[in-house]
Amino acid sequence: MKMALVVCIVGVALALGFEGRAADVKEQLNSIGMKLIRIEPGSFVMGQAKGGDFDERPVHKVTIGKAFHIAATEVTNAQYERFDPGHKKLRGKKGVSKGDDEAVVYVSWHDAAKFCEWLSKKDCISSCTSSLTSTTSWSLAM
Repeated sequence: MKMALVVCIVGVALALGFEGRAADVKEQLNSIGMKLIRIEPGSFVMGQAKGGDFDERPVHKVTIGKAFHIAATEVTNAQYERFDPGHKKLRGKKGVSKGDDEAVVYVSWHDAAKFCEWLSKKDCISSCTSSLTSTTSWSLAM
């Protein structure tokens, strides 16, 4: 059974680590039309002093030392279906995500990871990886 996964792929949130000629580009499009925005290295405070889940404490400083690119939007149905054409049968299930440009849903974490692996092989010439966005990377990008 597939689970709904809207934001994870990417905005998949999708994070790409680039080195070399593409590293200093602020915005770019990948081979399947995803707009990628460069996030500069930086530090920020993450967590909560009170409340929230156990893994949100304590408040702590986080530093990301290397720039990365992140998808400007969630992965769309049309983009995901370049990887998995059979996913099209799930469009509109329970009345959600029918159009090409809507966020893909009913994708498991494992399928999202496979999508990232496929995209890495498709787009990355040298030192580049596509991955699911971590909470830390997502927080810095926001």
